[in-house]
Amino acid sequence: MDSKITIYSCITNGYDEIPDEHYYDPDIRYVMFTDGSIDHKGAWEFRDIPITHSCPLRLSLYPKIMQHKLFAEGDKVVWIDGCYVMTEEYAQYTKKLFENHSRVHMRHPMSFTYYEEISESYIASYNTLEDIINITKAAYNVGFDFEKYTNPILASFWNTVGDVEFNELWWELSQISTRCDQIAFVVAKQIIGEEWHTIDWLESGVNLRGVDGSGRGREGNVGRIKKHPQMGSKDQWKTMNDMLLQIKPYTGMNHILYNKHWKNKEFMNEWIEKHHA
Repeated sequence: MDSKITIYSCITNGYDEIPDEHYYDPDIRYVMFTDGSIDHKGAWEFRDIPITHSCPLRLSLYPKIMQHKLFAEGDKVVWIDGCYVMTEEYAQYTKKLFENHSRVHMRHPMSFTYYEEISESYIASYNTLEDIINITKAAYNVGFDFEKYTNPILASFWNTVGDVEFNELWWELSQISTRCDQIAFVVAKQIIGEEWHTIDWLESGVNLRGVDGSGRGREGNVGRIKKHPQMGSKDQWKTMNDMLLQIKPYTGMNHILYNKHWKNKEFMNEWIEKHHA
């Protein structure tokens, strides 16, 4: 076990660039996994991703999820998406978290249900109907209780390396589509029964502005260069209710009671405009 905390990230296909505003703490190691598509700068130790994959999004998920393949058991590691700026507050808060907790993730302020989460990706055209059916069937097949879905923010999370079974299930489920790693995390967490301490995202010291859907203030993902691909059709949001009815046999949930957020026309129109302008 390495006593030094490691903050790490991964950038593929030039989706992000390393922000110049990063604060680097001398007591923390910084590791960046990459496919060679970014400029090397800052205090990062640059490493190759130890697998090949035709999809750059899935390739970037390998370091994020398969920590036991990249670090030693017992290592304290912190993931952060490559587009966000690390602050001194973030570094100090990270040290404090590991004093009392081995695993920590942030709560999403929207508190989405499974239907609201899956509809968000459908409206934005990140996932196709086939993707969503396959994601839902996979969760159903491992015994997931859809009514207990609680959505996290995984732009950063803190973990002590060790639970191989959890990582492997998270990785397996995340491969179903390019944008389901968050759902896969929640499913793996419930099925494996792994305990995570949760915090409010505002405590982290990282500007994650935009995750609340308000659009107010400076966007936090300052290093984002490219938009991730939209696999679905631009107007598939019009068939949202039909999509939910198709997965209802697996979830057992009412598509009206559990999808209240997207019944709000203001929220719906804002999300459509953001992703299909």
